[in-house]
Amino acid sequence: EGPVRGMKPFPETAVERALLLGASYADARFVETEYEEISVKNGKVEALGRGISRGLGVRALKDGSWGFSAVNETGENWVLRCANEAVSVAEASSAVKGRDVVLSPARKARASWKSAFRKDPFKTCLEEKIALLMKADRAMKKAGTIALRESDMKCWRTRRTFASSEGSLIEQETTECGAGISATAISGSDVQRRSFP
Repeated sequence: EGPVRGMKPFPETAVERALLLGASYADARFVETEYEEISVKNGKVEALGRGISRGLGVRALKDGSWGFSAVNETGENWVLRCANEAVSVAEASSAVKGRDVVLSPARKARASWKSAFRKDPFKTCLEEKIALLMKADRAMKKAGTIALRESDMKCWRTRRTFASSEGSLIEQETTECGAGISATAISGSDVQRRSFP
């Protein structure tokens, strides 16, 4: 299979840059997480958020020592800067090393994997998700003694890419979602909270 959409060329670009700067080995990991969060409190939508976070980490081996750097930006300049810094840290570390780092031989790996799901939570309409949380809220309200009713739902899609100077390129995409409810009852000075799951 081809690469997961949107994940190239950051890790491979970083690895190539580290090698150009004299690293004997380099690898890079790129992670991109898309998320959605919805929460309902006492029958009202209290929070609704959606966004994407990204980050890149680069390891470089130079002069027998490791260097590492990470950034949460993924433009080309940031990727090159991250690789530059990883190599610089390796160079600085080599001045105080006890002995050279020696890597075990490894075969290159090429793989791509996506988690399976029956229904994509990110393609399910927002109204349907809120309706489910409101239904849970109404069910808790029927108890009559509940002072605080809360329900929430979260969805994540995480894309990860690993590239190494040995020629490995491994891509993974996982899609997850979950929801929960909690009810707080108050009677005099007694407060009890129950949640599921």
